[in-house]
Amino acid sequence: MRVPPQVKAAAKVDSIRREGVLCKRGDRWMKKWVERRVLLQCGIVSYFKLPGTQGFPRGQMVLNPDSWAREIDHFDRDFAFQIGSGLEEDLGVVWTLEARSRDEARSWIESVRA
Repeated sequence: MRVPPQVKAAAKVDSIRREGVLCKRGDRWMKKWVERRVLLQCGIVSYFKLPGTQGFPRGQMVLNPDSWAREIDHFDRDFAFQIGSGLEEDLGVVWTLEARSRDEARSWIESVRA
């Protein structure tokens, strides 16, 4: 049985758990903060260059049972939080992000933990 294209598109949209614009702190040697469109979909967090999510993601993190998210008080940012793909003790892949409000940061953290 063939699935009509509009049903496939609806399923794809329904699988988006969270989407928005956040500031992401650069990794490695580039430590500046840059606005990115962030998408949480099907257990994968992806970020894209602005203005949209067209093309390939600039980065992806696959969430697993050891993944975590927490608020942080570093980097002189009011609403910063981190998402990690490994145990907190060994950190694994870690992204440092900032939302526009404390409520938005907490909402992202809960979405990642869910």
